Amino acid sequence: MVSASSIVVTAVLAPFLVVGEAPIPKTPYGFTYADGAADAPIQIDFFLDLLCPYSRDAYPNVTKIATDFPDKIRVRFHHFPLPYHRNAFLLHHAAQALVNVTGSDAAFASWAEAVYKDQSVFNENVSLGDAKAAIKKLALGAFPELSGDDIDAGLKNRDRNLEVRADFKYGSTRGVYGTPSIYLNGIQAFDDVDYDILIKKIKPLF
Repeated sequence: MVSASSIVVTAVLAPFLVVGEAPIPKTPYGFTYADGAADAPIQIDFFLDLLCPYSRDAYPNVTKIATDFPDKIRVRFHHFPLPYHRNAFLLHHAAQALVNVTGSDAAFASWAEAVYKDQSVFNENVSLGDAKAAIKKLALGAFPELSGDDIDAGLKNRDRNLEVRADFKYGSTRGVYGTPSIYLNGIQAFDDVDYDILIKKIKPLF
């Protein structure tokens, strides 16, 4: 659910976070969930923050509806780390790095699910150094095929950093100001999301 405080804080900080328009990407922004079909009649864009408890609660509902209707619905995740969640941007940088090194959009969902199991590991009292160490440990557990060097290199890679920023800018150009923000076929549809709300909104489109 997007709170009033998130609207105020994001509105105040947005000019400093988003300078200019989002760059035109080589491929569309976002990460497809479970190989959803690009030609599915219902396209859901899910802007989330890996440290937002409301994004965490919405995540299983959004992914369940994609699983229940694989031929009709495609879900794409988008980076939207909120500025007042201290370690959120770093977690999204890690997500981008993991997608890059594995070569698969599926890495985003795997990483989100790993983080959402215990967001408190990355709370506001955790230092940058400790957060990086926790990310490395969690990533090696979630992606055992990777090495510590893979994780370290990804977290140092400026291109991955800029890719997260670009997706954030893209969200801002779409009118996103808090998380979770759900867009249904390009129209902002929900923020406080449960499965029944999703079904009620989507079924008339089938």
